[in-house]
Amino acid sequence: MVIVQVVEMAFALVLGGLIVHWAVERQRLRRFVQSFGVLPADPRRLALEVAGRLFTRPHGGSDPPYLLKALGPLGATPSALIDRGGCCSGTSRLYILCLSQLEIRAHQITLYHRTGLARHCLVEVRLPDGPLIADPFYGLYYTDETGRPIDLDRLQSGATPRFASLPHSDRTAYPPHEYYDFVFTLSKTANWTMSWCRRQAYRFLIAVTRGGIDRLRLPVIFEWPQVLLGTILTITIGAMQVLVWVLR
Repeated sequence: MVIVQVVEMAFALVLGGLIVHWAVERQRLRRFVQSFGVLPADPRRLALEVAGRLFTRPHGGSDPPYLLKALGPLGATPSALIDRGGCCSGTSRLYILCLSQLEIRAHQITLYHRTGLARHCLVEVRLPDGPLIADPFYGLYYTDETGRPIDLDRLQSGATPRFASLPHSDRTAYPPHEYYDFVFTLSKTANWTMSWCRRQAYRFLIAVTRGGIDRLRLPVIFEWPQVLLGTILTITIGAMQVLVWVLR
């Protein structure tokens, strides 16, 4: 039992460090958003402008892992993405967190290839005048056939998206390559094919939620790797305490 108590104390110290690091990261993110200067007052134009600003920044081949390579699935911190760039998921995360600083809600969307594999991340933004799907990695935003806003639900129901350029971008389509052969009806709010564990979890969740998991928008708080790791540690500590209670 002494070993368990020592482990719990170590976890508690780590949790304290994560909270401090999270506070530091929030300050860095706030300064980064402030560096954009004066932004449009209209929420839609503001969201498009921020996406366009992020498009102009360097992008990396993969997201910098948080602390250790083994923690790579947690994603990157805002500071790492600001300093080194990231892939589509990291750029989407940075966009979501920037918008949260501006009191705009957003969450990730994952596009799936015709093979059924998750292939690309972008962002759905919740605005007062309707949704916005923006891709800050490729400099695009989505509309329907008439040029009106489109959301995840309509993509899943079979609507054909059209693409328009973000501010500071001249792109109006994805590169002409088989990699971008997306099936938009397969779009979800997470990448469920990146590992065996996720694939098994998805099989369970899709059955339990009767498909609702595909439309579950995660709160922005889970875009912070410190929060994800802290949640894992808290659950672990709780499980250890239950184990100690059972073994008494």
